[in-house]
Amino acid sequence: MRSQIAFWALALAALGGCSMLPAKPDVSLPSDVDFYRICHLERSGAMKVYVMMSGVGEGSDSANPLPSSLRGRVGTAAQVNRRFVDMISASRRFEVFDVDINREIATEGVMITGQITAATIREGALPNVPKSIIEVALSVHLHESTDVRDSTTRTGRLLDTISVLAPYGELPGEATRIDLRRLDDPANLANLEAAYSAAFDKALRMAAASLEARMRPVVRVDQVKGGLVALVGGAQHGVRKGDRLIIFRSDETPECYAGRASVKQVVGEVTCGSVAQQSSQCAITTRLKNLDMQTGDYGVLSDDSLVLRYQ
Repeated sequence: MRSQIAFWALALAALGGCSMLPAKPDVSLPSDVDFYRICHLERSGAMKVYVMMSGVGEGSDSANPLPSSLRGRVGTAAQVNRRFVDMISASRRFEVFDVDINREIATEGVMITGQITAATIREGALPNVPKSIIEVALSVHLHESTDVRDSTTRTGRLLDTISVLAPYGELPGEATRIDLRRLDDPANLANLEAAYSAAFDKALRMAAASLEARMRPVVRVDQVKGGLVALVGGAQHGVRKGDRLIIFRSDETPECYAGRASVKQVVGEVTCGSVAQQSSQCAITTRLKNLDMQTGDYGVLSDDSLVLRYQ
């Protein structure tokens, strides 16, 4: 208690002038946010995510498909699952589990399943440049998970679908000099396999980044004093020290299970300097329209604080 009082006293002394911050018109809510995580604000545990790649097969009806001999060259389903788990874990926004390993887990959370829907090759668009473009299409479904036990996965309603198309060969350094007329030629297979694996990893990175952006941390304002706000929501809810959060006011309780929030107005932005397990203390850095933040306002992670990004 004493340490908390001391923190507030020192912070208020240092930031007492923050309430006079000029209004800035350029703070807005992210367009792709899902408010499902509001459901987890009152829970003590971290939001759990279970990953299970349901297939690594290419669609046979896609135009210019890669040779069938390349199927499975990106690794076994278990290896692909592990790579996806590691990519999602890098955000430190969730507690991530590999279903292939953690078969005895039984708890509420989000189940993520993914599958390659197509893998194709085409010629590059630049004239006189002998490059080919490998494209991997990945479909990822997010479901409520109610039970994960003994290799049996029980999922609830569909929360969201993430579809990504990852091209490899368009950017500088992505070398894919492959003769499209002789795809089955052993001389081409080594380059083709390397490019296919790189495109697949790119698709996984894009999907992991999209997951962090859509299921980003959500907090609630508990207390406002001068230039500081105390938030319900901390490390267990995905908040990290240094995160910037957009604070908004809702004219009704956000519908967490519907993934929606009735946003009345954005009131400003805060930066979190101290993050505990279930709470955070943050400094007000931007106010809009001279509005004051108040108890009951909500906050959501800003785009600037996303850890995972892709081009």
